[in-house]
Amino acid sequence: MSFEYVDGQFKDLADSMTAYIRQNKASANEGEGARFDALQDQKSTHARGRVFATETCIDVRWQFLALPITLIVMSAIFILAMILMTVRKDRTHAWKSSSLALLFSGLDDATRQKQGVLEHLDDMMSAAEKLKVGLRKTDQGWHFVENK
Repeated sequence: MSFEYVDGQFKDLADSMTAYIRQNKASANEGEGARFDALQDQKSTHARGRVFATETCIDVRWQFLALPITLIVMSAIFILAMILMTVRKDRTHAWKSSSLALLFSGLDDATRQKQGVLEHLDDMMSAAEKLKVGLRKTDQGWHFVENK
């Protein structure tokens, strides 16, 4: 759905409403607001005259904007807090280009202790070249276990 499509739909709606109002007489009942009678014998007439000033009247209902604005502000605060929390941690590394971090996190305890702490991608790559593992079910669930 594009902007042009939505814009065209609203233009068509406005044109239809304008044609209806021009074809039918508008009657106002107190307490109910304005309503439009669709009786064919009550056609409206055009008003003739000169326009001295064009004025746009807009009534913004701010209470309807409070929730979306609050959500946007709170989301921005949340994102900034997450950025600051991850920047402050010295041990946080970005592993976007490699799945080795995921694979090494699935190692069983014995293999993980044997490999030691692997924090950098280069360390994981050198350890992965020497290590052969298979996926097996253990007491704690499915883990990668070293093949011997």
